[in-house]
Amino acid sequence: MSDGIQNFMDGVRNPRHYDQAFKVLGEHRAITEDELISQITGATKAPIGSTKVRLGGVDYDAKQVYDAYLQSGAKSGQIQTEITPSLNRFEREGIGRYLDKTKQAANVGQSGWKKTELGLADANNYREDVFRMAHFLSAMEDELPKVKNWDSAVANAGGRVRKFNIDYGSLSSFERNKIRRVVPFYGWMRRNMPLQVEMLFTRPGFMAAYPKGQDLMQGLLGTDNGEGDYMVPKWIRESMPVRIALGNNKSSNPLDKIIRKLSGAEPGEPVFMPLGSSMTPMGDLSTLTRPIQDFADADPLNSPGKAVAALAQGIGAEAVNTTTPFIKAPVELATGRNLYTGAPIDNWAGWLAGQISPGRQANNAISGNTYGLTSWATGVQTQPVTEARQKGEFRRREDVLQGYQARYGGTRANQWKNYLSQARRSVGA
Repeated sequence: MSDGIQNFMDGVRNPRHYDQAFKVLGEHRAITEDELISQITGATKAPIGSTKVRLGGVDYDAKQVYDAYLQSGAKSGQIQTEITPSLNRFEREGIGRYLDKTKQAANVGQSGWKKTELGLADANNYREDVFRMAHFLSAMEDELPKVKNWDSAVANAGGRVRKFNIDYGSLSSFERNKIRRVVPFYGWMRRNMPLQVEMLFTRPGFMAAYPKGQDLMQGLLGTDNGEGDYMVPKWIRESMPVRIALGNNKSSNPLDKIIRKLSGAEPGEPVFMPLGSSMTPMGDLSTLTRPIQDFADADPLNSPGKAVAALAQGIGAEAVNTTTPFIKAPVELATGRNLYTGAPIDNWAGWLAGQISPGRQANNAISGNTYGLTSWATGVQTQPVTEARQKGEFRRREDVLQGYQARYGGTRANQWKNYLSQARRSVGA
């Protein structure tokens, strides 16, 4: 999803470019596979005919386009630069399954782990190459009429791909060897966050597409009526969520039951899909804006000291939240609160198991947490507003209201006290 959105940011909106990308990469893989088989087994095949790709009204050979793609520096790969740096050239080209077959033909065995590694390299490098190649072809079509020179167009198109399609490996040795060990997703954040801030100020029209998309999706799903929403947690509300299942269970859309089942939502619990999260590139903006929101919520005009403290606390929480569990877990243990949601931690056994992904998924399976398993398996981070989350949000609001009560006193304090009493009765707290 992020790859598609990043491409869309830079004008890749014609499906033809993705079709062309499949053709160029398909031919390249076929040629490379034949080269590999020839080196290992000695067998040769007839030359493969070149696919033509039309750019700016001119037909170019697929091989020429792929060579330009490499020359421009547009090709990269998360798998090749972060996960499997030891892979050789053929493996990095995303033809690991052919390497496995040809080595078997030459009686050279492959371990089970190596086969898995090659399979991951195949799938991920090819997926990333499709989006990068489509972007490169779209950019070439834009640049050729402007500069009227093939080499200049290649250089410009490569620069655009490197800017919008995050190059995970473009880090200094200190960043790669030190910082990334502390901040697991540093390779993405390091390149994506400045880009999103730039887009926020230079292309506000594009950023407006997020709320428009939110309204469009809810309209198509028939979930644009928020009646039935209750105690939606702050961290969901602030993530530009799309309501994909209603809380009042009155949706006539047949998808509602499927979504509700997969998400593990009980009757009366709405389900959301946050757009401003790790699902989309703009999710990194929330890391910058949440502390500012905390500052504003603390009433800086009347309580500047507390507002500054809230800002500092928010910055610290966001900074720690991006780190490895070895750093984040002790902070959450000491504060008793989830750094991401801000809610108190009640289930400490589940919290401990959730510090690493395998433990989190095992805990989800044991506890019947369907939405956790569904989000992990599909990558679609469905978030039902469960009873436990409603109570956590209530306690968060209670803390805020008690802060107002202590701050203002007098008649207003009694108003907050009455509000709290009514809220407690409504949630059975």
